[in-house]
Amino acid sequence: MTHWRDYDPLKLAQVVVFLALAALLPAPAALAGSSADEIKNCPDQNWCSYHRTVDTAWRHSPLSQVNTTNVKQLRAAWIFQPGDPRMGLHTTPLVIDGYMYVSTNPSTVWKLNATTGERVWAYVPKLDEAIVSRSFFAHTRGLAVGDGRVYMGLADGRLVALDEGT
Repeated sequence: MTHWRDYDPLKLAQVVVFLALAALLPAPAALAGSSADEIKNCPDQNWCSYHRTVDTAWRHSPLSQVNTTNVKQLRAAWIFQPGDPRMGLHTTPLVIDGYMYVSTNPSTVWKLNATTGERVWAYVPKLDEAIVSRSFFAHTRGLAVGDGRVYMGLADGRLVALDEGT
């Protein structure tokens, strides 16, 4: 068994920073929406945070268009392939007022038209590869949307706030 002292100090520091940032993630995730009232009362058609709303952990949509009698009739409306399929999607997309916000690995943010799947914009940061290459886990862990901004922790340890409109 490998002892913790045998690990690279930079990697250990990254893990500590990652865990510290991860402890803060529920707070930004709760900021989805544009006002405190919208955050607490996420409109039915939106998915404002990881669990959809901040006051429950149900991950349940109150929409009733899909039910046990018509679920077998569902078909794909559109498909979004963000890049390298081996990286997969590790986060819950957020849907706010007709737009879907998706983060993909290693640190790309996409704004899509939720109805058509059409790309509105993408943010592809220039990452510090010296940090990313030594990282235990260079994957994104989700987004928060609020007050006209899209927030994301990057794979190299930085936090960005993007203008939601552009």
